[in-house]
Amino acid sequence: MKKLYVLLGTLLISMCAGCSEDPNSRLINETMSIMGSTTSSLDQTAKTINDAVAEANKDGKPLSIAAIAKAKKEAEDLKNWARELQDRKTKAENRRDNVTSDQREDYERTYKGQFQQAMIAVSGAQRKLDKALSDAEKYNEEWRDPDPQNATKKTVSDALVQLRQAIQDSRNDFAVLTKRQA
Repeated sequence: MKKLYVLLGTLLISMCAGCSEDPNSRLINETMSIMGSTTSSLDQTAKTINDAVAEANKDGKPLSIAAIAKAKKEAEDLKNWARELQDRKTKAENRRDNVTSDQREDYERTYKGQFQQAMIAVSGAQRKLDKALSDAEKYNEEWRDPDPQNATKKTVSDALVQLRQAIQDSRNDFAVLTKRQA
């Protein structure tokens, strides 16, 4: 009886191993999922900035330092997605030699459209974020600070500069992914 259990267990494991997902497809799907999460993070950062501008405009007050700080934190969190993509890129490079030309063509047919859509979505989210940041900077410039020293405006301007730098730092982390390694 024990031998039967061992035989059935071995057979079951062999069948399951044959049914497992292609590791290359899994890697591609993980990459696209991370790109979707990146798009969501970019959209959320833009929304945070747009909401801060709308609230400040409605109240006739300066931009909220807390809202700018929140957007900065969201922008800094984008670095985590860049690290995840870097990890997937490394795994893909390690698997590259194991992929046949037929598999490569199959992956291209299967995933090219999805990948292009993911890239378009990331690009669109980046444009929204750029516009939101530009609108925030414009609002801050046009806002009339009742303080003759313009202290509030300067504080908000400094916070916006830090936010812009956090966004640029995150973009730099993503740019590393697109550079070809020598």
